Amino acid sequence: MVVLVAPVGVYKNRVLSSIARFKPEKVFLIITKTTDSEYTGAWRKTTKKFADEIIEKISLFYDKNSIEVVDMDLGDFDECFSFLLNLASNNELLIDITSSRKAFEIAAITSGILFKSVSCVYIPPKNPQVPEDYAVKVVEDGGVEPVSIFMPKIDFNELRAGVLNDILTKLKDLGGVSETFVKIMRGMGWEESRSNVIRFSKFLNRLEKYGCVKTVRNGREKKVELTPLGKVISKL
Repeated sequence: MVVLVAPVGVYKNRVLSSIARFKPEKVFLIITKTTDSEYTGAWRKTTKKFADEIIEKISLFYDKNSIEVVDMDLGDFDECFSFLLNLASNNELLIDITSSRKAFEIAAITSGILFKSVSCVYIPPKNPQVPEDYAVKVVEDGGVEPVSIFMPKIDFNELRAGVLNDILTKLKDLGGVSETFVKIMRGMGWEESRSNVIRFSKFLNRLEKYGCVKTVRNGREKKVELTPLGKVISKL
């Protein structure tokens, strides 16, 4: 099932655009949980109001069981992460981070690192604000004590040397894409033997898990393309 999770925030129309664009089978609208403060109370009231307006707009296309409003502390990484992981284990998950707080964004990105079935999306504004449009109290707010948030780490050291680095470099030399992975092998001077094909495929699988390449099978061949991350690393 394709599921869209979207914190409501104040960008009501951009959340609606996300739903219209991706047409998920189920929608989770996240509103601010009340934690007995004036700040969260004001945000809960606003996000609940906007969630109700979103539901009214999309109710012609979804039944009641396909739309769910969830109370959540978007500043609590553990709560956000647990919720997203629970959904990611059984669904194709789209997470709209357009109107979210930083802890939720990090939880969303971390979920994307751990699950191939998770994608993060963002709807840019049509009319971005210039500095003069921001309220003075927002610009001058110095914040409070920083909060550290746990994130799983992936070691990219092996991408800086060895076969994985050689593959990325050769793909960069080929313009970032190769219609067959055998072409990359030949460019690296590998003999086209069965054992080398199997070994090379394993290296490609590792690069794909790292998010550096994407592959598309075309019959017995595999098209290989650098991802944005792969392009950056290949230039280091």
